[in-house]
Amino acid sequence: MSIALLILWAPFSAAKDVNVEATDYRLSFSGRVVKNWINSDVYFNWPGVALSFRFKGMEASIIMNCRGGRFDVLVNGRVVSIINTDSTLKQYSLVKFDSQQDVVVELVKRNETYEEMVLVDGLEVNGEVLEHRTPQKHIIFFGDSLSAGLGSESHHQQCSSDETFKTSNARVAFPTMTAKLLNASHSQVSYSGLGVIRNYAGEQRYHNLPYYFNKAGAVLNDSSAYEDRHPDLLVIELGLNDFNTDLKPDEPWANVEDFRHSWTDAYVQFIIQLRQRYGDVPIVLVGLELDKDDPFERAINAVNEELLRMGERSIYIKKIDIKFDGCLWHPTEVEHKRISTILASFISDTSLLSE
Repeated sequence: MSIALLILWAPFSAAKDVNVEATDYRLSFSGRVVKNWINSDVYFNWPGVALSFRFKGMEASIIMNCRGGRFDVLVNGRVVSIINTDSTLKQYSLVKFDSQQDVVVELVKRNETYEEMVLVDGLEVNGEVLEHRTPQKHIIFFGDSLSAGLGSESHHQQCSSDETFKTSNARVAFPTMTAKLLNASHSQVSYSGLGVIRNYAGEQRYHNLPYYFNKAGAVLNDSSAYEDRHPDLLVIELGLNDFNTDLKPDEPWANVEDFRHSWTDAYVQFIIQLRQRYGDVPIVLVGLELDKDDPFERAINAVNEELLRMGERSIYIKKIDIKFDGCLWHPTEVEHKRISTILASFISDTSLLSE
């Protein structure tokens, strides 16, 4: 009788929580990550980095130190919560169901952080974690605050610092949206305020975006070796910060024309660096639709001419008329969606991700 009762009640006994290390093969990361195989931890920093996995069960949480990062939690592609973090190692709930579910869970870093790398220690689940395969094609985006999604969830231009912080979301910026439209995974190296050789208003002269092109994150002196997928396509959105404000008297260029030549040379050198690192993959340069005499317009055209002179044939320029109706004159989510539709169509029409 006791044996029969044991058999009868066994299926109803509480399931035990299971720990899943961050380096477990069943956890899929999209974006640049650093894996510590000794401690089984994963580190990352760039906006838009995503962790995804398939989950069969009732409850899952993540243990991480995110240094003030903000994260969207998605279940089957739908946002269910936003996680706000601080600089301590904590456990955060991802999903909690009343009954067994079979879902895909995704965690996406919304914002930029510059001080330290995010640390993911692992998952604690009441259920089973399964591998979630990512798309085969991969795109790397290099850009500034537009690519990073600064103020992308806002609806007006004048915003407080807190509002700008809370409405910035790389997940609804054009890099993530473009990759999704093309059924591709993506990484992005995006840093607000930075340019090719000159940052917004001529500030922070100790670094620029090309400095970070081969770095694990936006942490200035970090030199960690990272993992990422080899790209099938590179997309560069840079130059607005370089040309957006007037030169200051103490900057190293005599005039706008002198600066334009220096910028053109630096951009070409950046392309050469990317070629050395990634080989002969197609590169799309994203620019604005501007007057033909605008310094930025002339500079991006000069870059194209110089690359053609050098024999480059896999460089493509796509100019887009962008509306800046969001926080601090940045695109809104609606505008990012329009940009991504235009860019994805251009990439498809030119067969840049074809087999």
